[in-house]
Amino acid sequence: MVIQVIWALPRGGGIKDDEVLSKIEFRTNKRPSSLKTADDFQGINWDKKMGHDKSAIRCKVEHAFLIAKKQMGYAEVVYRGIEKDMNRFHMLFASANLIMCSRAGRTQEFLGCMV
Repeated sequence: MVIQVIWALPRGGGIKDDEVLSKIEFRTNKRPSSLKTADDFQGINWDKKMGHDKSAIRCKVEHAFLIAKKQMGYAEVVYRGIEKDMNRFHMLFASANLIMCSRAGRTQEFLGCMV
């Protein structure tokens, strides 16, 4: 019986030996080198396309975490209570969204609401 499903990066073995991890279904992208097709195949390789689409979404989601960790110095977690931590995360990722908007040249989207 599968307890939960986790979309994760490809990882090594050792999962089947662990009692807790063996009940989790890990869904990962296959490496592009393992997706073989014939040389004369003219259609779309759907496995490769779906893996590319999942990677593209993960890249967009993880970009905000990169900004929070590298530019704002939030690499280590400091526990100060659930409410204080959640307020800090909300402010952190709101600031990361503002940084991403300003880098993309979309400053009117968040400056227009301040007028």
